Amino acid sequence: MGVVVLKTAEINGTGAAGYLSDGINSVLAVHYSWELAEKTKRGMATSARNATSTGTTPPYGYKWADKKLVVDDTQAPVAQMIFRQYAEGYSKKQIAENLNNLGYTNKKGKAWSFKDFENMLKNRKYIGEWWYMGELANPHGNEPIIDIDTFNKVQNMLSLNKQQAGGKHRQKREYACSGKIYCMRCGAPMIAIETAGKYNLMVATGGKGGNGAKHTYHYYQCRHCKRAVRKDIIEEVVWARVQELLNQDNEGDPTIGGVNVGIVTLANKVAEQIENTAAVDYELETMKENLNKRMKEKDNIIQAIKDNGAIAAVLANTLLETDNKIKDLTTRIQLRETDTKRQTLTKLEVLRWLEHN
Repeated sequence: MGVVVLKTAEINGTGAAGYLSDGINSVLAVHYSWELAEKTKRGMATSARNATSTGTTPPYGYKWADKKLVVDDTQAPVAQMIFRQYAEGYSKKQIAENLNNLGYTNKKGKAWSFKDFENMLKNRKYIGEWWYMGELANPHGNEPIIDIDTFNKVQNMLSLNKQQAGGKHRQKREYACSGKIYCMRCGAPMIAIETAGKYNLMVATGGKGGNGAKHTYHYYQCRHCKRAVRKDIIEEVVWARVQELLNQDNEGDPTIGGVNVGIVTLANKVAEQIENTAAVDYELETMKENLNKRMKEKDNIIQAIKDNGAIAAVLANTLLETDNKIKDLTTRIQLRETDTKRQTLTKLEVLRWLEHN
């Protein structure tokens, strides 16, 4: 465009000499940029292999100490609760509401949002792994706070929810086997899908109905090899197998008293699950732990008011907020303990319910 570029740190040549000088300087600048990028990548790869800090914010549940990730004893139980609840089927929005109700804040000290879990639930540092450029650099870079089974279950849930995202409000059918059946070929989970078109009996082929109009079809599809099977066929087979197991004859066990052994087995498992769930109420324990922290915080504020009369007005507002949180947590704990007692069922009660349904 006829614009002359003048350099302040280099010689502004003219003519052939200036053209050559500009060309050389451009090549040197590109070389410097590439060399800097290579050094940066080498440095980050080395940091990943050594599991050392690169200046980033540590994952929730951890903190930096001497450039190493160490467990944050205050945040780690909360991180474990997040993974556990998502694996149990809680949505990200529900988990955020639970954390906010318990008085917890995110890494930035703000209220939790479902967006805070986008990268957190995928971060493999929670199982001690450090990755760089798609490759595992260090399998034991830090102390894990999430067990591998829970982490893998969360990844499966993330994949399943991603497949179903955007279509849940349109789904009118219940997929009873979703997340519970696996592909015989590759072992990957079978997920629920709805499609407009025509599938043959086993494998998706695409197409239209006999009259040329598209219809909605319901299938379970392998998440990995994409093999699809009709929903009604799978559920009929599964339900027949369930009925077969429940209707097994009791082989003379006098303690059962003529009840089908399948129902007794199911009653035992249900009662065991209820007992285990009632034994450790993690949310209740978390609320109690948080209540103790608020009580200590209140004591510290009161002591600070006594020691610093000049700022007593500012601290008084903080004291009021803390006191309100204490009252709210106390009420929630009382309600939770009452509900837990009401929900406890005995093995006999479960057995009687199954016999009559």
